[in-house]
Amino acid sequence: AMPVNAAGKKDSKKEDKTETVYVNANADGSVDKITVSDWLKNHSSSDTLEDFSNLENIKNVKGDETFSENNGKLVWQGDKKDICYQGTTTKKIPVGMKVTYELDGKKVSADDLEGKSGHLKIHYEYQNTSADSGKYTPFLMATGMILPVDKFDNID
Repeated sequence: AMPVNAAGKKDSKKEDKTETVYVNANADGSVDKITVSDWLKNHSSSDTLEDFSNLENIKNVKGDETFSENNGKLVWQGDKKDICYQGTTTKKIPVGMKVTYELDGKKVSADDLEGKSGHLKIHYEYQNTSADSGKYTPFLMATGMILPVDKFDNID
């Protein structure tokens, strides 16, 4: 979405931003680490790009451009390019996740799975906790898992 100025007109001097949040979760679905990736699109080929962020450990992940920061306001030396940066946060995310396990049809905890064999079902349940006055913000969720081939086989 193109930002608008106070008069409601498109502001071609502004950039827009795409944000992706990556959550590394523990076996029960609780949060382990949150990494946020931001892409500032430099549509007007500006020399500098302004953004606001409360992320920690901010680093440019697609270039050498640097930034200055003052009370959460970032000013990137954009060099007429887009800026892609990442940072971390400890703020609560607006989506909860619960993971449950069944081994051979019986509910088990993640801790009980070590060294076991059998038919395993893993169920992910998400809860949107973003309600503000009864209205929820929509989110797209994707779950990925790395299963080492020396320990897992016959996976559907």
